[in-house]
Amino acid sequence: MICDGLTFPNTIEVVPEINGFWKKKVRIEFITESNMVGDGQSVGITIKMQRLVNDIAPISYGAVLKEYIETENLANGTRAKSLNVICKKEIKLLRHLSQKDINMLLAGNFGRKSEHRLNITIPKAYKEVQFDAANSFVKIFHTIEIYVKLVDTYYNTKTFSSTRLIKIMPKESLMFFENLPSYENDTHSILWESPPAYSNQNPFDDEAEPERTKASA
Repeated sequence: MICDGLTFPNTIEVVPEINGFWKKKVRIEFITESNMVGDGQSVGITIKMQRLVNDIAPISYGAVLKEYIETENLANGTRAKSLNVICKKEIKLLRHLSQKDINMLLAGNFGRKSEHRLNITIPKAYKEVQFDAANSFVKIFHTIEIYVKLVDTYYNTKTFSSTRLIKIMPKESLMFFENLPSYENDTHSILWESPPAYSNQNPFDDEAEPERTKASA
C-alpha cells in the first residue's frame, strides 16, 4: 500500500549490519508486523537470531517509539525541530554480567531461543502522541527503533539495532487501508483484462469528424 509517498507492506523485515568478529557468531533479523498503526493499538515485533556459535546469548531486547515535529515560524520563516521519546519497552534477560549468570543464560532454553517477541502499544492521540502530518507549516513523523544486546563468554557485549518509519493515524483511517482489495499479481486474472470497447465512436474523435461534418451539412 502507498500513502503520502511511503510504502506500508504488511510485514517489515530488516537485517542489521553486523561487522567484526560478531559476523561469524550470529545472524539477526528484525520483523515488524506493520509500519502503519492506529492510536491505542499495538505493534508486534519479532527478533530472529541464528546463532553460529554456542557462546553468545541475548541479555536484553526492546523497542523505542520516537516522534519528530518540525514547525515553521511565520514571523521569520525559520523552522523549529523537536524530538520526543513517546514510549519504550525493554525485556532484560540478564541483569548482572557475572560469569555465573552468563553461563546460566547460555545453558538455559531462553538464551538459546531463536525468536523473541514483544509488543509496543501506541498511546492515545493528542494526549501523548500526535498523528502523522505533512504540510507547509508542520511536519510530524514517527520512527521505531528495535534493538537486541548480546554477550559472549568473554564478557564482550554488542547492541544491534534498526530504525524504520512507522505511520500513526486514526484507527478509523487505518480501517480504510486494511479493507482495500488485494493487489492482483496474475496477469491472466480478470482484473487485468482491458475494459470493453465503446459501442459508439467518440463524436469528438478525429476519425469521426468527416461523418459529423456530413451530418451537419
